[in-house]
Parts: sequence; C-alpha cells; structure tokens
Amino acid sequence: MGRILITGANGFVGRHVLGALAQAGYPLTLAHRRGRAPAGAAGHRLVEIDGIGPTTDWSTALDDCETILHLAGQVPRRGIDAGELHEVNAAGTGRLVEQARAAGVRRFVLLSSVATVVDERAAGVIDEKMPPAPVLSAYGASKAEAERHVAAFARDGRTGIAIRPPLVYGAEAKGTWAALQRMAASGLPLPFASIDNRRSMIAVDNLAVALLAAVSVSRVRDVSGAYFVADSGTASVRDIFTWLRQGMGISPRLVPVPPSLLRGAFTLVGLGRPVARLLGDLAIDSGLFRRTFDWTPPLDTEQGVKRSGAAYVAARL
Repeated sequence: MGRILITGANGFVGRHVLGALAQAGYPLTLAHRRGRAPAGAAGHRLVEIDGIGPTTDWSTALDDCETILHLAGQVPRRGIDAGELHEVNAAGTGRLVEQARAAGVRRFVLLSSVATVVDERAAGVIDEKMPPAPVLSAYGASKAEAERHVAAFARDGRTGIAIRPPLVYGAEAKGTWAALQRMAASGLPLPFASIDNRRSMIAVDNLAVALLAAVSVSRVRDVSGAYFVADSGTASVRDIFTWLRQGMGISPRLVPVPPSLLRGAFTLVGLGRPVARLLGDLAIDSGLFRRTFDWTPPLDTEQGVKRSGAAYVAARL
C-alpha cells in the first residue's frame, strides 16, 4: 500500500476519512497547522504546515507519498471574502498540485463541491453532463479552479479525481446542518409539513467510504475526472425534520405553512439563508461514481439522518 498524504484530517469530513483509511491499513501522513495535530493521529506521520496558499511548502509532507487526499479548504462564512476563498481553495490547490507533480505523486483526490456546477438549487437531476451555471458563487468558482488544477495533474499517466458532494451531514457538522439539528432538538412545532421538495445529501460516513474507494482503485485504470457523490434517493425538508426528530426520540410536530411565507419569516429571525437553501430542489445522480468505483453508500438517507439526530442528542447528555 502506498503512503497517502491527507490534508484537513482535523475537519468534520477528515476525522471520518482518517478512521476509514487507518482501518484499511494505509500508511498515512497528516499535514496540519502548528499546534493543531488531528485527533487519532497516533501511529501516523505528522507534518506541520503554515496554512494553505500559493506559497505553502509541501516538500516534507510529500516525502514518500504516492497519493494525496486533499480535504482541506476554506468554506464560505461571514467575514470570508472571495479573495481568501481563491487563495486557499484555488491557488492553494494549484501549489499542492505543482509540488506533488515534482515529487512524483501518482494520484490526487480533491474534495470539491456540487457548488462547482450549481449554487443552492436546480431544476431536474444533476449529473456529470450538466454544464456549470453561468454565474457561480465565489466558493463555487474557487473550487472549480481547484478542479482545473487537478485535471491538469492527471496528464502524463497520473490520476486526478475531484469528488463533488452536496450537503454533508452528521451529528458534528457545522453550518446549515448544525442549524437544522438545533431547530429539531428544540422540540417546538416547526412549519415544514408542506415542504415536499427533493434534496440530495450525503452522510459523512458514506462520503468517507466514497473517498476510500477513490484512493483504493487500481492504478492501471483510467478513472480521472470529476464525480458527483450522494446518498441513495432524495429527502424533502419534511423528511429531514421528521427523521432527525425520530432519531432524537421527539415527535415530529410539523405543521403546514406555505413555502413563500417561510422564506420571509426565517429571514426575519436570521435563519433565512440556511433554511431557504433547503426549500428548493437539488437532486443528484451519482451513478457514474458508483459504477466506476464499485461504490454503494452503506447508509440510506433515512438511516443517516436518524443516526445524526440520535448522536447529536447523545453528545449533549
């Protein structure tokens, strides 16, 4: 088994991927910022770096590595501008690709995003044949440029793979999913009984197995490219809150309210964006990844959401 360099092993996705790769027996190098060694790092090679950007020195981290699993990146949040997203996600990935090529790395797997093609909602079903939206968010544009660096790496017999997940969920997730779990755990009646939309998501455990499949595929196969990954099927907002509360041991307590009224009401209380982004459709066909990498998500969405709700409550007891 060739050595794998993991960036972002401290993150929500990274912690799960680290466990999956360690269990599979891979020798691992974990790149991390000073003073922030990943949990579960015992027995693995640790290398400190001074952040991710266009001047990062990866030479020590790349020593003896055959594969890179690049999970680290800057996510959009308040106070983060387009320049910082570009510096970390686009220029930072370009720098790592450049040094990986020079170091003789043979495979580069990037954790990208569905945001490279659409923003928060889309009509129809998304797959690899769908062209990018005319205007992407700053985050989506930065990830799209990162994908272009990985595609360039794939020339001359190397392998470059970009994995595009939708919303990644689990009990420890931050951002939108954290807000939804807090709402569910409140036990209050929630106005989502009428929201019967179609959203694709992916449980963090399913994503970890997908990334394991990407780094494990035989080197003799030409699998370079960008792939969507998602749980089987879709879930509505009504499903999400029903399953979260079932996992939490709470009655669903959902009441019907027209979606148009919901958008205005949640904007007033500061939850407009995390809720509104889930009210539309965003359905993904991940069949190409499943066929290419012989991957089947271990959990369906109902199981994954219930597990998330149960673990969220257990962590607060």
